[in-house]
Amino acid sequence: QWLKDNSGKDPAAKKLLAQAKSDPAFDAWSGEPEVRELLGLPKVSTMDVPARLFERNGTWTLQGATCKSPWLTLAFKKNGAVAVTVASSCKGRKTKASGNGSYAGTSIVFAKPVEGAPAKATLVLDDSYQQLKLQPEAGDPLGPFEPGAARIDDSTL
Repeated sequence: QWLKDNSGKDPAAKKLLAQAKSDPAFDAWSGEPEVRELLGLPKVSTMDVPARLFERNGTWTLQGATCKSPWLTLAFKKNGAVAVTVASSCKGRKTKASGNGSYAGTSIVFAKPVEGAPAKATLVLDDSYQQLKLQPEAGDPLGPFEPGAARIDDSTL
């Protein structure tokens, strides 16, 4: 609110707004219409899937829950490559595995499946284009993913 109220008259507010366009701390809010308007970003409903995927840095994370589901991070590259990282923690046992794959259009295929992530899935952006979901070939969709890398440390894993 302070940024909104002071963006036209306070040099510090102007500087912070400029930084917010690429600051990872704003990733989770980058789909919110009011934040987008404040930052001078286009409405997400006007963007296509690649533009939304790469608007921040091409990295999207699904937060996990201890013993129930892993954290999944997808890192898309403009050349069609995608990396997946699966991190989990259950009863004091922490695991982390990574794999690489490719995507074309909305289809993702991982050459070597990583436990906790589908081998093949379809990319789906929700109706507001704010969040990403993965629809595996079989089973329920995974998501919502939010823009940005997972902020995982010992307190969250």
